[in-house]
Amino acid sequence: MISQYMDNINFSDLERQIMDDYLILCFYLKKVACKEKDEVRKRIISEKSNQLLTILSDPDSPLSGYSNDKKATLEKAAKECADFF
Repeated sequence: MISQYMDNINFSDLERQIMDDYLILCFYLKKVACKEKDEVRKRIISEKSNQLLTILSDPDSPLSGYSNDKKATLEKAAKECADFF
């Protein structure tokens, strides 16, 4: 389902890889953290999610040359994909 969704948006191979390796997982973990009742585990999950999200703002990331609009598109798509789980 996620693969088909990304096909419809016409993401490049690099963008698909970033979605798979970072962004979808990041937003999925955010959802998990919100539901977690144990405060220690919630903090650990949130920290991992935030670490993955830095790919959007890190000047050394593969997305450093992307416009804010393109990053916002990737972020929106990743959130939608995370909702599939």
